[in-house]
Amino acid sequence: PSTPEGAIRALADGRHQQPPDLLGHRLEADGLLVRTYKPFASSVAVRFQDGERIELLHESDGVWGGMRVGATQTQDYRLLV
Repeated sequence: PSTPEGAIRALADGRHQQPPDLLGHRLEADGLLVRTYKPFASSVAVRFQDGERIELLHESDGVWGGMRVGATQTQDYRLLV
């Protein structure tokens, strides 16, 4: 996932007008994107309802994101920090 650095900085500074535009999960062309704000985490993973797990990458300033490639629908998930 790729997010403009300015949007992440605004989120970290508490200035972003619409945090849900950056955070959470949403279907995109490549699959299911998951993004979260965990500024003190050293690692973050996602475990989906069907048991699949993906490691999220630290994008910047406490924002972590990852793509479940090929997903065509959303699923409940849990963050593992």
